[in-house]
Amino acid sequence: ERKQVEFLKEMHCDLIQGYVFAKPMPVPEFEQLAFGTEAAD
Repeated sequence: ERKQVEFLKEMHCDLIQGYVFAKPMPVPEFEQLAFGTEAAD
């Protein structure tokens, strides 16, 4: 995994996604992580 990230950085990839950084999560958890907001019910 680390080699993949290093390769992508060397190729000047600005955006990387996947299990290297985080496992899939429910939308409310993502919103909290991404936007720092409380999920609305």
